[in-house]
Amino acid sequence: AGRLHSEADLMVPVIQRAQDALLTLKARALRTGRLVPTGPELQEIATVVDIHDQLLALSTPRQMQQAMREVLARVRRQQVYRLEDAA
Repeated sequence: AGRLHSEADLMVPVIQRAQDALLTLKARALRTGRLVPTGPELQEIATVVDIHDQLLALSTPRQMQQAMREVLARVRRQQVYRLEDAA
């Protein structure tokens, strides 16, 4: 029996690809001194910006406050992507 996925579950790999694109872009910028994304990086980033905009539009202020608290808690626990994690 297959597992049913929520829309949020389906967004995780999309968001992870965008994070990877941003980290790769940052590493290249630090190495070359130029912030020039590739076409695929731009596509991944644009997709996640669209998701971000939709989340903002659909979320209540309280939900956004809860999300920010969770982000800060993860930062404190060092559960964040680091440049060293980029491929």
